[in-house]
Amino acid sequence: MASMNLKPLPIGVHSWIELKDKLFVDKTAKVTDLIIQQSKVYLCRPNHFGKTTLLSIVTDLFLYGDKNFVGTALHGQWPYDYSYKVLNISFSSIKINNTIGQISSLNHANLEREICSRVKQADTKSGYGNVSGKTLSDCTSFDDLFPAIMRWCGGERLVLLVDDWDEPFKDLNNTQASKRIAHDVLTSFFSLVRAIQPNYMLVTGTTYYNEAASVLGDKLFNLNGNPYYDDLLGFTQRELEDNFGPYISEAAQRLGMSDVALLNQLKQHYRNYIFDAQTQTQLYCPQAINAFFNQLVTSQEPPKFLDFKSVN
Repeated sequence: MASMNLKPLPIGVHSWIELKDKLFVDKTAKVTDLIIQQSKVYLCRPNHFGKTTLLSIVTDLFLYGDKNFVGTALHGQWPYDYSYKVLNISFSSIKINNTIGQISSLNHANLEREICSRVKQADTKSGYGNVSGKTLSDCTSFDDLFPAIMRWCGGERLVLLVDDWDEPFKDLNNTQASKRIAHDVLTSFFSLVRAIQPNYMLVTGTTYYNEAASVLGDKLFNLNGNPYYDDLLGFTQRELEDNFGPYISEAAQRLGMSDVALLNQLKQHYRNYIFDAQTQTQLYCPQAINAFFNQLVTSQEPPKFLDFKSVN
């Protein structure tokens, strides 16, 4: 039987509404600072670091203010008393030249159609209705999509979030020709995004900004190399010890070692990331830590050190 005294961990959870009832490391004050200080942002982080969850938090804030953040560091600090229209678009799992991402034969029209479909899904998740004229659900090309977005906004404030923007480039079977099509279509997409001039824009990916700027444009604030935001995602040593104390003690007891010995093992297995050369802050991958301690919740056996060193 698993331990009944430990709070559930957010395994497979990316929505703020679901996350807030589980154990999470509160970085919401820094999220608020980012929104206030920068209106066009690019964030590069490896997979499994919480980029999708971050966009869910930003979505909730712009739609509803801080009412769903009672008990967090940002509650009472949100400066805006009005809401926005939000498009939280995910390019996750878009694969080209195979059937996984519904694009079995890549050309410009097919990739545009798939991106339009993702925008439609974002509209559905935000809960807004159709616009007059051609609706977002009718759009299959950028020629249709962006006039529809402008009508959909109706002059109101727009927040545009794009998660995993570089996913279409990740299929190792891509030919140079298919990568060029992906490059051209995504460049067109972000060029039109800039023309819309969203009030706030946050783009995430795993590609460094110096490589992404040719597609995204060079006007985004690059979080990489910014000391204040280097630990926006990922757990510091102090955050691990402050937030996972009961889990650390339980795991150490089951493994027959001291808390200090367990912490040293966790460092060796999971503290593999540095995102700022100036601060040299060493960070843990959140999914790796959550998966390790989740073994205490689901089983009475001693936890195993799972292999997350290759997470990227």
